[in-house]
Amino acid sequence: LSIMAWIKTVPFEEADENLRKMLIKLRASYPSEYAEPAPKASPAPASPGPAATPPPPLASPRTARAGATPAPGVSEGRREEAEVWFQKGVTAFNKGQRQEAEKCYRQALQADPGRPEVMNNLGILYLEQNRFAEARDLFEGAISKSPAYSRAHLNLAGALWGLNQRDRAIQEAREASVLDPKDVNAHLTLASFLLAEDRWQEAALEARAVLALDPQNARAKVLLETAEKR
Repeated sequence: LSIMAWIKTVPFEEADENLRKMLIKLRASYPSEYAEPAPKASPAPASPGPAATPPPPLASPRTARAGATPAPGVSEGRREEAEVWFQKGVTAFNKGQRQEAEKCYRQALQADPGRPEVMNNLGILYLEQNRFAEARDLFEGAISKSPAYSRAHLNLAGALWGLNQRDRAIQEAREASVLDPKDVNAHLTLASFLLAEDRWQEAALEARAVLALDPQNARAKVLLETAEKR
């Protein structure tokens, strides 16, 4: 059993104070392996035409960990408190308890402001409610703390698309695909946005990038077929 595998078996909320401190230090030592445990949404089938929709909100995968430096002036005790609230928020989200999840994420940010993964997950809740401006602000905050946070860029693209800021939405989706070239959702989102803007050749390139990663991806096939007919 690897260290990270063991860490994931420990119920954080039930651990005593000393064990929590150790878990936080261990997780910080393995930033590329410890992923935010909010569920990864399945790509929603978007219409390839002008009715393209924002991408599904996505939590950060292991290859795109937020990895930001803790906010200055935040004590270890406050970081521990933030971690407890964050884990409670994730648990509530997984149970479909959205209001409880929002409350927990807000408590986590009160304890440790500027944690990018907390901002991302809270932004996801707002994106699901079409509260695009509030979601945008949170995703931008996460990116300001961790510029290479690819999933925050992708979620920001969705919020901007919902605000009808299409050029910038395309830029953010492209940035997500550059930061994590193997992220199928980033390429699919970018292809959908480009197709909605009648940028057929660029959309076809992104659809082909998806098929290179996932040859059986049905949505990419539809997007490519649509782009090639134009």
